[in-house]
Amino acid sequence: MARCVDDLELVMRVWHEDGKMHNDDSVVPPLSWKSNIYTSSSKKKLKFGYFTDDGYFDSCAAAKRAVIETVEALKEAGHEVV
Repeated sequence: MARCVDDLELVMRVWHEDGKMHNDDSVVPPLSWKSNIYTSSSKKKLKFGYFTDDGYFDSCAAAKRAVIETVEALKEAGHEVV
């Protein structure tokens, strides 16, 4: 998706600027971007959901390992993972 979180934040900020994303995809609600929510100084713990297969196809070992390692890192950082 991106090389770092800052790159993802930039893409999302641009997409949501002036309703661009909503204009291209009517399923996306016309919300404004709130930069203060995404600052690295935020101490709020987050809740993440994850899966390692979609019920139809097994993921390759490398993809499963990447997801599990990410889940472990999020838990160690104090976030809730379901």
